[in-house]
Amino acid sequence: MADSRNMEADRIFGQGIQQLQLGQFREGLRNLEAALRIYQATQNRQGEASALGNLGTVYRNMGEHQKAIEYYEQSLVILQEIGNYADASTILGNLGNAHNALGKYPQAFEYYNQHLANSRKLNDRPGEGRALGNLGIAYSSLGRVISF
Repeated sequence: MADSRNMEADRIFGQGIQQLQLGQFREGLRNLEAALRIYQATQNRQGEASALGNLGTVYRNMGEHQKAIEYYEQSLVILQEIGNYADASTILGNLGNAHNALGKYPQAFEYYNQHLANSRKLNDRPGEGRALGNLGIAYSSLGRVISF
């Protein structure tokens, strides 16, 4: 029974991602939230983390950075619990981006540095490059704040 429910959640999740790519944000959000509820009911932790992370990204793209942070933090906890450090590393970068967008530079630096350390530990060169690039952007943003 849980397998068929997870298959249904995967289908809904995929549909939600497609809708988001087509700019159908309201429908996409509804489907991601529906998939999340099923993943939670079936205790599919990876599915739950993926849905939470994608919801965070949607809200970040909509400019709702604080709401994005809430979803990203939930996703990060689950990913660390299940040992999915590659996806956790990506979420750390996303958390840094959301904090940076809010002008919360100390938190952004903390998450970017964690992303960098994890990427290096995983020998994830593209992830390392993204973390370094994000650190550069945050330092640049901080410089603009200080120069006023």
